[in-house]
Amino acid sequence: MQKLRVSVSPGYILSSDMRARMSLRLVISAVVFLWMAGAPLLSQTTCQGPDKKLMWIIDSTRIAMIQAIDAELADHFFNNPCTYAFGSRLKPSIPAGWASIPAADFQSFADFQNAITNRTIDPSVKAILYDNESFSLTPPNEQVDPAYYTQQFADLAHAHGYVFISTPGTDLTTL
Repeated sequence: MQKLRVSVSPGYILSSDMRARMSLRLVISAVVFLWMAGAPLLSQTTCQGPDKKLMWIIDSTRIAMIQAIDAELADHFFNNPCTYAFGSRLKPSIPAGWASIPAADFQSFADFQNAITNRTIDPSVKAILYDNESFSLTPPNEQVDPAYYTQQFADLAHAHGYVFISTPGTDLTTL
């Protein structure tokens, strides 16, 4: 594996290659941290057993960026049934032949309802990620009551056979 050295100075614009290298460093750092911390990120089904793996939730674009730098590393960490690779709900972009679980992300419950009603979610998608945040893609009513809409979203996802993943923005609450 090639060693990467990345240094960033304030005020410099990063090229796409530099962003990919930084993503790779973040992945490696996260793996080391989680391994050292013993984080309980193992699935209760397919990710247990003697060869336990970390469970990943990663954007398929990031997988492609890491693949461009080190295909073997990307394959090692993300080509397994413990990785949820999210991307387009119309056609997930997981590398051909990979065992990763295709997932689609939505920023609003209303969009998810419409996709269910109109049957626009690709049949290969097995998991749905609800990424509600305090921004224009999440409607104001969902921002005001995130617990209610998260439950509604989970119920609808489960009713249609999807694994439900919630990644709410921390900006939806105040302390």
